[in-house]
Amino acid sequence: MHTVVGGFEYWHVGIFDRSLIEPMRKDLRKMGDLEALYIGEVDFAHTLLSEQQKKIFTYAFEAGYYEIPRKTTIAKIAKALKLNHATVGEHLLKAENKMINSMARRL
Repeated sequence: MHTVVGGFEYWHVGIFDRSLIEPMRKDLRKMGDLEALYIGEVDFAHTLLSEQQKKIFTYAFEAGYYEIPRKTTIAKIAKALKLNHATVGEHLLKAENKMINSMARRL
């Protein structure tokens, strides 16, 4: 993300490997003055998944849906969250697809 405020440019940059921070800062300094305002952890799922997908996926994960063997079912998740089982299944499928595609690009 890029914004300009008060004559200053602000860039939001994300990386997945902390060892790349210093080389990136070195390259950015070649373009001009640089001041890092924040270096820390970011919840990428927050931007990757919708709020409903994140809520359902998180519940399913914590309830053991992704364990082998599964410790719960879509029907039980739906009942606990007071949602239709088809809605839960669809949101899980979409969340899984987004996360798998996101990770597969990094392989």
